[in-house]
Amino acid sequence: MRCRGGFVCHRRVYFWLLPATGIFRDTVYTWIESGSFQVKLSFQVDALTAVMLLIVTGIGFLIHIYSLGYMGHDEGWFVSSFI
Repeated sequence: MRCRGGFVCHRRVYFWLLPATGIFRDTVYTWIESGSFQVKLSFQVDALTAVMLLIVTGIGFLIHIYSLGYMGHDEGWFVSSFI
């Protein structure tokens, strides 16, 4: 159920972090640093990005649930879904 976990995580970012600041920024690490020049690996999420994250992960979760119901009656569906 990774889709559900992603949806819950993105919903948390949207409802808890964005209204306070408007933009969520997270720097993972600095890749190159030379004097005043820096190249950082960062993530930035604004309101539009957060809405798209919610839509994509929410629909992905619904597809996942539908496919479990659709394939549930097939014998050996777990193995055949990975072939």
